[in-house]
Amino acid sequence: MSQIAVFLVKMLPWFLVFLAAYVPLRLWFLAAVRKKQSGKAIDAKYEILQLLFFMSLVAVLSQTLTSDGTFGGMAFGHILDKKYISLKPFKIFRVIGDKSGSDRISYITINLVGNIAMFVPFAFLLRACKRCGVFTATLAGFGLSLFIEIYQLLLPRHTDIDDLILNTLGALIGALLFIPFRRVWDNGKKDIKARCIRQSGR
Repeated sequence: MSQIAVFLVKMLPWFLVFLAAYVPLRLWFLAAVRKKQSGKAIDAKYEILQLLFFMSLVAVLSQTLTSDGTFGGMAFGHILDKKYISLKPFKIFRVIGDKSGSDRISYITINLVGNIAMFVPFAFLLRACKRCGVFTATLAGFGLSLFIEIYQLLLPRHTDIDDLILNTLGALIGALLFIPFRRVWDNGKKDIKARCIRQSGR
């Protein structure tokens, strides 16, 4: 739990910077849309989900495109160094087997569970916002992870094919988890549409 708290603390400054930029710009955009299309209802549920989606993206990128998850960790290093590149799939399970006690638990939490869990909200919220299918959301997760791993070739970090596999698995889980929520989401969309029709008919 302490490791999770450390990651959340590292993400906080990134969230604050993102919110400081996103919220005013989004409010300005919505105001402009309402002014241009008089009486257009704003889908608050969609706005919240979209905000959460972008925050999930900020969370992923802030902890993967820097060396240590902070603003100070944006310097390049170990560029294309072979000892920081692992192309052997499922090596993570051998490493877990070699560890014991608290070291094993720590490694599983960060490298196994963390790599999966990090992409679950990304794919779930992508489906909720963009109404894409399971395959598309999973493919988006794979593409994002591939970009991250390639970018990490320029950072003092390890580029690992296991990260790509686990990230994609996380995206698949998130995409599948959205299925039970689809009916609730569709009903909400219908309510918004009916409200817009009633308002335009006045």
